Amino acid sequence: MDNLNSPVILVNNLLQGDGDAAGNTTTRFLVNSTIGVAGLMDPAADWGFVRDNEDFGTTLGRWGADPGAYVFIPLLGPSSLRDAVGRITDLAFDPLTYWKGSFWLPVGVAALDTVDSRARNLDNIDAIERTSIDTYAAVRSAYRQSRAAKINNGTSEVPDLSGN
Repeated sequence: MDNLNSPVILVNNLLQGDGDAAGNTTTRFLVNSTIGVAGLMDPAADWGFVRDNEDFGTTLGRWGADPGAYVFIPLLGPSSLRDAVGRITDLAFDPLTYWKGSFWLPVGVAALDTVDSRARNLDNIDAIERTSIDTYAAVRSAYRQSRAAKINNGTSEVPDLSGN
């Protein structure tokens, strides 16, 4: 599934002006689509091409858009208004959206990805539920911190990509 998301990641790399990441994403896609048997394996990671996971929500964040209100979308999980708009926009760049005209295929993939993400983070979720007085506030805080770190690419400031 990660390989199928490469076009979305590539578009967001380019919109963020990150040519190095765009080259990395393109290389990963080409290597994993050929040598990796249509993306079933990930030989690109073994060769040092680390997977980048940009989305339009992070692109908007890097452009300086405020996250807006925190929302919890059933089946998709925590989000902000900015990231919800980003998810919808990413559907436009997802080739699965146009496969046989099926809008529901990428929506189903997103839902399955959310279930998979929850399964991978089940221990963390259980720890938050056991140790938090207000689980909702803890999840909201963790989500916001995680997204801010992703947008900042590990730095303390968001770069000004607006051209101003």
